[in-house]
Amino acid sequence: MNRKCDDMTEKELNRVRVLKKKVEREAERVAGTRRAITDLVPFLDGMPHAQNQSSRVEKLTAQIVDGERRLDELKDEMAAEAAALTAEISRAPLNRQEHDVIMLRYVTCLNFRDIEFRLNYSDANVFYHHRNGTKKLFGKIPFDSD
Repeated sequence: MNRKCDDMTEKELNRVRVLKKKVEREAERVAGTRRAITDLVPFLDGMPHAQNQSSRVEKLTAQIVDGERRLDELKDEMAAEAAALTAEISRAPLNRQEHDVIMLRYVTCLNFRDIEFRLNYSDANVFYHHRNGTKKLFGKIPFDSD
């Protein structure tokens, strides 16, 4: 009997990749704030300076704490989304090659070049398995149910 896979959308398939980019941006923001504090350290020698640098450090420290909290939340959300996406992909009727390519692309968030190296596939093979796997996931190719 032929039926279609649950209609997964491209947006749903890319949600872990989107969260990974948010995590990377937030991590860079926190790192930048840490660098800003490091730049202020010479002014914290107890000597009077033109500006009140300690209040600036306090503000930056609060920004770091807040950024790290957001970073932890994003990482938790990304882990939960990765687990849910892994379960959805595992239920799909993909062959091993399609499954591996889809998992590496959308759960592990590798680019196509890295997938080629990881699986020792040609670029044509990676794109072939990606195209067929996503068609099955998006419900554009009917498949035999068990």
